[in-house]
Amino acid sequence: MFPLMASFAARYPAIVLDLDFSDRLLDVIEEGFDVAIRSGHVADSRLVARKITTFSSSVVAALAYLHRVGTPEAPAALASHACVHYRFPHSGKLELWQLKTLSPAQFAALPLTMLCNNMHAWRDFARKGLGLAWLPDYYVQEDLRRGSLVCLLERFAERCEPVWALWPARLFMPLKSRVFIDFLGESLGEVTAVAR
Repeated sequence: MFPLMASFAARYPAIVLDLDFSDRLLDVIEEGFDVAIRSGHVADSRLVARKITTFSSSVVAALAYLHRVGTPEAPAALASHACVHYRFPHSGKLELWQLKTLSPAQFAALPLTMLCNNMHAWRDFARKGLGLAWLPDYYVQEDLRRGSLVCLLERFAERCEPVWALWPARLFMPLKSRVFIDFLGESLGEVTAVAR
């Protein structure tokens, strides 16, 4: 997302970007945001949502961890591995690892080696070989390219998550918001617009 914001700033220098990168679930209207980017389910009827892209997630690990402990060949083998989990800040729930043949009961039985509510820490724990983690592909793309992390169980992954641009439903949208949303759709592969 950082390179995309830099590209937008270079193309539209007259628009001031005031960015707030956070894992928390914010209230777009009450907190005065013009546009928010959010993944997953969108349920606020006060907002308009436009799907701008999708992403998938994968089980990843550092090679040092795999050399030390071994590589799981199927989701059932995750039960014998250290697992680094993401806890949603707004609900306290763990993010589900959506793998074929891994039932909710099997997921609930996975080791809770480490829990965190911050994406940077989550990725860093995996990089340092503390265990396996379920991370968004876009977030570990550079790590995979460099080899600091590797993907596991790819044939079992079945998740494709939508990413939405959200803004307050009102009669007139500020031009700066429209330009920003159009830029995101153009850059990331816009799918559709939906009023919520």
